[in-house]
Amino acid sequence: SVKDMSGAPTELQQLVFLGEKPESIVALGSAYGMVVYYPAGDSSWDAIKAEPALRTTWKALCAGEHTFVTVPGKAATCEKQGLQDGIACSECGLVVKFQESLPLADHIPVTIPEKAGTCQEKGLSEGAVCGECGLVLKEQEELPLGDHILVALPEKAGTCQEKGLSEGVACKECGLVVKEQEELPLGGHSFSQWKLVNPPTESEHGVEERACNICGEKEQRLVDKLQPKLTTWLIAVIAAVAVCFVAVEAYLLHKKKSRSAGT
Repeated sequence: SVKDMSGAPTELQQLVFLGEKPESIVALGSAYGMVVYYPAGDSSWDAIKAEPALRTTWKALCAGEHTFVTVPGKAATCEKQGLQDGIACSECGLVVKFQESLPLADHIPVTIPEKAGTCQEKGLSEGAVCGECGLVLKEQEELPLGDHILVALPEKAGTCQEKGLSEGVACKECGLVVKEQEELPLGGHSFSQWKLVNPPTESEHGVEERACNICGEKEQRLVDKLQPKLTTWLIAVIAAVAVCFVAVEAYLLHKKKSRSAGT
């Protein structure tokens, strides 16, 4: 039984249901020019009877034709049920097609790529999880350790101050040495170009010097004397001839005097 709504105004009304649920909501609405809305659908009727303070809302129907629109549904996921499309009047809210629940959707598998093992860490096989909820659909299995990745350690030549190292082999990932580098003897100096420090003359040798680019040790070498110039040579010859001439003249003069003294 419900409160008599005969002659009720068309504005929003509220009632308290005291008896059993009406057999036909539509008939009830037609009788009073109203339609009943239950707070949580038909399943909440018992809760309304048990708690009289809960009220349902009565609302006036459209005076003319209804303006029905589609109430869009919602796709289901693997975690939450969906809803089908419904139909209701956009003016008074009369529902002619309720939205029914849709079952849970399938999981959306996402592949987890295989991870190859290294010489230090075991690998993992390909797996799969749900891209929506994260549920593991295919467990990743452990893969054995991988091989070492060998690389050559280049030879290092010795210098005048530091011994060298021969070529070796080691793992790029973990550093394991497969072939040890052996020590090489000291190398020679790495000298710069010769530089003239004392220029030569016609009478003295010159001096060139170079230094080691690593340790700084210096070396020197002599540079040949300069060839005499022609004028200097002629002067020297003339001087020598003159000396010889004077010596001959002096000898002849001395001999002549000796003969004169003997007579």
